[in-house]
Amino acid sequence: KVVKDFQKYYGVNEKLGVAGRATLNKIDELLSSPLQNGKYNEATITLKKNLAKLGFVVPGNMTNHFGPLTEKVLKSFQSYYGLKVNGIADMPTLDMIKSIINSPLQNGKTNSKTLSLKKDLAKVGFRVSKTPNNFYGPITESVVKDFQKYYELVENGIADQPTLEQLVKILDSPLQNGKSHMKVINLKENLAKLGFYVSSNPTTYFGNLTEQALKQFQSAYNLPVSGIADEFTLKKIEELSKSVRHTEYQLTIDEAVNIQMTAGPQTDKKYDTYVSKNYIKDGKVTATTLNVRGGPGSSYWIVGQLSKGTSVDIIDEKNGWYQIDFKKRWVNASPEDVRYYLDPNNFINDEKQKFQFLDLARSSDVTASVLNNYLRGKGSLAGQGQAFIDASRVNGVNDIYLVSHAVLETGNGSSTLAQGVEYKGVTVYNMFGIGAYDSCPIECGVKRAYDEGWTTPYKAIVGGAKFIGDGYINNGQNTLYKMRWDPQAMDDNNRFGKQYATDIGWASKQVYTMYNLYQEIGSYNLYLDVPDYK
Repeated sequence: KVVKDFQKYYGVNEKLGVAGRATLNKIDELLSSPLQNGKYNEATITLKKNLAKLGFVVPGNMTNHFGPLTEKVLKSFQSYYGLKVNGIADMPTLDMIKSIINSPLQNGKTNSKTLSLKKDLAKVGFRVSKTPNNFYGPITESVVKDFQKYYELVENGIADQPTLEQLVKILDSPLQNGKSHMKVINLKENLAKLGFYVSSNPTTYFGNLTEQALKQFQSAYNLPVSGIADEFTLKKIEELSKSVRHTEYQLTIDEAVNIQMTAGPQTDKKYDTYVSKNYIKDGKVTATTLNVRGGPGSSYWIVGQLSKGTSVDIIDEKNGWYQIDFKKRWVNASPEDVRYYLDPNNFINDEKQKFQFLDLARSSDVTASVLNNYLRGKGSLAGQGQAFIDASRVNGVNDIYLVSHAVLETGNGSSTLAQGVEYKGVTVYNMFGIGAYDSCPIECGVKRAYDEGWTTPYKAIVGGAKFIGDGYINNGQNTLYKMRWDPQAMDDNNRFGKQYATDIGWASKQVYTMYNLYQEIGSYNLYLDVPDYK
């Protein structure tokens, strides 16, 4: 059988299975080839150059020596293109090199197949041009290289056989629009877990809605947007579905909004504001306390209040109501805006905003040097990378979150509490604004720092992290979303619970520093805990 295989592979014209003269001569020819390990030949230089063009580079200078490195690279080439792996530049190997080198599907060539290639590449998310033609130019070559890199092929920019086979494999996938397959059900279920909803009753049919949801997923995770569930897309979905937990709550978004409206949710958004004309005289408030509404009528929510004698700037008049310039920075948020920030579906598919649902009880395993690079120039936080790592380890709180929280709370380390305040003869620090209430932001924050013994930035970071861990993250509120809204308390008690901030956008604002730091870390897994309302 081996002799037969040898004869067929090398085209030996002899009775199959019999090692006659022609077969033995072919064996001798191969063993004496000048293009094998240990030999010197000018043709070796050409071989190395051609291999390099095809993405198989032999390290070192282009000499005429065929050494072990050349043999190793040649074996890789033979394996990649389905040839017999012997490390000898035999005729099938040289013929394969020649056919690829002369391929019509490479830079500078014009061929009718190039048009089909471009169209197929576009279908799988690698578009060359809006108006494809027969010319294979540098842009086509670049896109082909991107395709090859993504699918872990050899990057040579030539549409060779492995590249074309990969294209066909994707385009023939049963997991694409218009096809039916048992795996489609699992695909839909996993997409739903990740926030890309298709149907409450998934079937085996892959239709327009499935394609749309899959494209949204691919876009959100920086994958080629094809709407086809190829092996790399499926791998990403599988990986993420294992790291996403959904927590169900037995209340609706409407019920949650109604509960939150009783908690005095705040926003720095500027609204059109109105007061009743009946309580304004000569541009001043006549009522003891006058409600400022979010529209021209008493059915609108109360944005804030004005006391008797306050002067108002009247902008317009509508149906017995004055539109005024309400100058307060922080006001009561509208029900619509509360709903927006409360609904997880508005954030889970955003590559940055999904960090609202990051499990903050898990460390990122970042190094102190990475943190210090980020903290450079950030006031008293500069150089405190190790402090945040120690705080994470001791208190079971995500280190990246602690950095993000401190940066936001202290205004990049420049706030009064972060710079240090002398109290009873001791300089104290407060990096997380703990105890710094709206009514006494400095005095109360300083006293809390003194009582806790936070006499250095390091102590303030490690000690403050304990408060965050004990008060929230290790007490059931292990995400930014839960810290802000406490959905479990709403579910259990039908009222708002312990909420870290009154700003409806607090969780959303926190994510940017965390996102940027995670990008600096590079490779990482996100473990998310996403709330599901009825």
